[in-house]
Amino acid sequence: MLLFPSDADLPKPLGPDSAVWSPLRPAWVEMPPRAQFRLSGGDATRFLNGQTTADVSMVGEAEIKPGLLLNRLGKVEVVVGLHRRGPDWMVDCDREMAGVLQSRLEKYIIADDVLLAEEESPDRILHLRGFSPEKFSTLELPKGARLVSSSRWMRGGSELWLPAETPLPPSWPQGLEASEAAQWCLSRGIPCSIRDLPGLFPHQAGLQHWAVGFAKGCYLGQEVVSRMESAGKVPSRLYFWRSAELPDFNSPLQCWQDGDSQPLGEVSRGVSCPWGGSMGMALLKRPPQSEDSLLIGAAAGGTIGAWCSLVALPLP
Repeated sequence: MLLFPSDADLPKPLGPDSAVWSPLRPAWVEMPPRAQFRLSGGDATRFLNGQTTADVSMVGEAEIKPGLLLNRLGKVEVVVGLHRRGPDWMVDCDREMAGVLQSRLEKYIIADDVLLAEEESPDRILHLRGFSPEKFSTLELPKGARLVSSSRWMRGGSELWLPAETPLPPSWPQGLEASEAAQWCLSRGIPCSIRDLPGLFPHQAGLQHWAVGFAKGCYLGQEVVSRMESAGKVPSRLYFWRSAELPDFNSPLQCWQDGDSQPLGEVSRGVSCPWGGSMGMALLKRPPQSEDSLLIGAAAGGTIGAWCSLVALPLP
């Protein structure tokens, strides 16, 4: 049974042209600090292609592509951004994962002609939202800034890389607040926080069609990921959830099917929405019988915090 109003009254996942924020103004989102590494040498391309799920042959100099570094079991270790700089490769990740990325790459550089060096990353990376080509043509780029296309947040966009203290020209639109940026990412089904992914298979978060090249050469973890793609079986899955209510995010929360005694899984993240209610992500151990009549409650199952509906990632 559904305790909130009809589905038409619920917040919907945002598509590229959604009007949930009215209007969905062109804006920029400041990305968390990044660590950046340069891979150079005659074997750099071959080496990187054997480390990441992305098909590096498809990456140009004016774009950034997402990729995943997996362990031998096919589970995500690090989410990276890949782009070319001349003959070299630049690989970036959340700054908090810099040590993990460096150790991983160093471990597999054995007899390869590859030099790994950490570089000073641009102090600011702005993801640009809602900019049409016509809008770009009217914008003045800050001095020293570099504009590249980017699909690291699942749907096509652009990024502006610039030094820390470089101001944006007055003609630029207002940036999103951190809380609004988090809401926007979640509502598009983007697992933008590193805590959403470690220990998951790409298929569990719907990332297989975003950051995995199934037609490329071998890479670490490929056998498991390819087998999962062929079998179509996933042990658990990350879902986007939305609710007209606001549960208590200060305590661990689980998802329950109405009437079941055992939880379906755990809520990994949740935020309040600007239109009221809440949304977030949950990792479910088994598919729900229905995706529009679930409960979010305290881990012990005693306190019901909200009724919610679910959408499996990736969002349509």
